[in-house]
Amino acid sequence: METSTGTPHGADGHVNFGWLGESWRLFSENAAVWVSAVIIAVFAPAVFAIAVLLLSNIAHHVAATNIGVDPGLRLGLSILDAIYSAFILGGVGQMAVKQVSGRPVTFRDIFGGAPVFGNMLLFMIASSVLLSIGVAFIGIGSIFVGAMLLPAFAMVADGKPVGEAMALS
Repeated sequence: METSTGTPHGADGHVNFGWLGESWRLFSENAAVWVSAVIIAVFAPAVFAIAVLLLSNIAHHVAATNIGVDPGLRLGLSILDAIYSAFILGGVGQMAVKQVSGRPVTFRDIFGGAPVFGNMLLFMIASSVLLSIGVAFIGIGSIFVGAMLLPAFAMVADGKPVGEAMALS
């Protein structure tokens, strides 16, 4: 197998890390878009959830109840987060596939997850179940399960069905 530096993997008995330089080059071509994608995909839902939970706690204290955070609110936030994440991660995944294919990416691409939304949501549910099982039974082995599922994320973003992507991954 040829790498971006032109030397085959394993020919000299060493791992070729040329892909790191290639990854950095791709990132630096559109660093502002990728940083925006991380903020939109990770930090925005976290800030929203923290704000809602804080407001909920304040409301409970003002009402002088010791109920804590309503389980229905937590479930609702979890569902909203899953829907939001599937949409945004679908767009980010498609954006990555697009850039690796040599096509330009823009800020708008972050929000382009609609075509793969259903498959991405299904993939997120399936991978969450597998990772939870990995944590429950294997502990640190769940890290390996997560790593093995990373290519499936890109395949789902590129339009492959979830089952096929997970099998190939």
